[in-house]
Amino acid sequence: MSTIIALLPIYFTFITSIKSYEEFFRNPAGFPNRLLLDNYVGMIFEKGGLKYLTNSMVISCSSTLIVVLCSLLAGYAFAKIKFRYKEHIFLYFLLGMMIPEAGIFPALFTEIRNLNLMNTYLGVILPEVAFQLPLGIFLMRTFLMQIPDEVLEAAKIDGAREFTIVARIILPLAQPAILSLAVLSFMFAWQRYLIPLAILQEPGLRPLTVAIFYFVGRYMIDYPGISAASLFSIAPLLLLFFIAQRAFSRGLSALVGPSMK
Repeated sequence: MSTIIALLPIYFTFITSIKSYEEFFRNPAGFPNRLLLDNYVGMIFEKGGLKYLTNSMVISCSSTLIVVLCSLLAGYAFAKIKFRYKEHIFLYFLLGMMIPEAGIFPALFTEIRNLNLMNTYLGVILPEVAFQLPLGIFLMRTFLMQIPDEVLEAAKIDGAREFTIVARIILPLAQPAILSLAVLSFMFAWQRYLIPLAILQEPGLRPLTVAIFYFVGRYMIDYPGISAASLFSIAPLLLLFFIAQRAFSRGLSALVGPSMK
């Protein structure tokens, strides 16, 4: 029953997307008389859907790569390297998980503008990485603490340096955690709305989540067109989740499990 309730919004969005504007108002909840793909064709080829998709991919993939790399290195440092004030610095990073996006947005917007990063991918990628790093570092540290110190000590006795240990030992062992963090990071970046809306004001740079907002006209709302754009925007997320579902579940269990003990 819960699955049916969860799928109902997707069902209604789908049947709306394959209706004409007139048929939607005649029969908003029923299945259409004939399958109409004009909304998808118009959104992709006439309204720049492929361009918006490319923008979303650039922002999400870049953010994910930086988050995973920085989280892996920082998580390794906090889990396996002894240095002064380590716990204090780690707690400082954790405070970032408590800061809401809207709470610091005015200051963030001013800083981005002062750095001349308005209407650039970097102006969105850098804040995205900053918002995701606290969670990424926490998850990677939790996972890496499970790796026995004896394994790393043996590598150091053989003359391996820290980066060699990360590349040849930590990276292979942490693949489930890395994959899970990559999926989470990609999903967070893909769904981000407020930051791209304010930073990317040029139409050619907007990601899909922001572009859908501009599909609303001044005097009318094209509900079938917006529904088609919404399904088009979540399609990559669904595809990613179905492809990496098993590995994501295993990695997430490895990440969250130790922190629950």
